[in-house]
Amino acid sequence: MLRIKSTLLFLFFLSVLNPLTGFSQKTTVYTHQEADYKSALKSFENGHYSIAQKKFKGVYTKIESRHSELRRNSEYYHAVCALK
Repeated sequence: MLRIKSTLLFLFFLSVLNPLTGFSQKTTVYTHQEADYKSALKSFENGHYSIAQKKFKGVYTKIESRHSELRRNSEYYHAVCALK
């Protein structure tokens, strides 16, 4: 009986702590892509559109998820650079 209680208690704590695993540290690759995006955005704001376009392309080609906000923004600015 004690073994069943301890197992149930363990499962209870595991289920309580499980949602906390979603708040983990970002990977180095993700933060590196953010830094590249910020660098491209700075080039864009300074009017260096051809340089910014290459940087934006470099950012969005490294992101696999099509639903990533960073990828969508990079694709948008890449197209805007082509128009300027």
